[in-house]
Amino acid sequence: MFYTYRQNNSGGVFDFDENGISVYVIVEAESASEADRKGQEIGLYYDGRGDCSCCGNRWSSVADSWYGDSKGDEVPSIYGTPVEQTGDRWPWMGDRPEGFIHYSNGNIDSIRAVGGNFQVETWREVVKAEPKKVYVATSGCYSDYSVEAVFLHKEDAEAYSLADDVLEMILQEGPADVRPNYLATWTKHNGDSDWSYDQLYDGDDTVKATSGKTYLGDPWVRVTGWDKERVLKVLGERKAELLAEMAGVA
Repeated sequence: MFYTYRQNNSGGVFDFDENGISVYVIVEAESASEADRKGQEIGLYYDGRGDCSCCGNRWSSVADSWYGDSKGDEVPSIYGTPVEQTGDRWPWMGDRPEGFIHYSNGNIDSIRAVGGNFQVETWREVVKAEPKKVYVATSGCYSDYSVEAVFLHKEDAEAYSLADDVLEMILQEGPADVRPNYLATWTKHNGDSDWSYDQLYDGDDTVKATSGKTYLGDPWVRVTGWDKERVLKVLGERKAELLAEMAGVA
């Protein structure tokens, strides 16, 4: 659940901290009391220490709230409405975030006012979300090949009686970026060859190279990557190294 703290500008000013404090502070927690505890770790306080006696406390406990805040929301929300469905035409913080969302895994998102609407953006990523896996139960082959069902748990997919096979796949939660992935090879007798095939881009631009010898003792090199020029450059370098070794130069 997510618990929302709305800062009162006690003394006429709002506190702001790049570690995650602004007008709104939203905390993911299992309960309101846990949210209050996490809020204190962030820098919130609920006893009004040092606050203006006329304006009132800057922060209030959600666990002790009279307004139902202690129930929390399923998604990050402001006054019960999902953040990105709300906004403010006259934001308090100018160019700085109007709020922050603190997730249980340590990640922090910012809430910015853009054209009067609130937008959520990544502020600090401590832990990257693990890719979600699904298990696809299939049957048949060639013309009668079909997907029978998709499961979240491997054991359920394997127990599905209408399927012949189970494939483990990554669930994409947004648009898929598909690009040509390049593969270049070289062997002593066959020379160079390269080709490409469309593949889901994973954001890793590292060129990967492997080399070895065939069962006849002939050297080979295999290089893959998204940048064709870099792939061919690495292939040439590895090939030169192997040829130098064979000639006794290296």
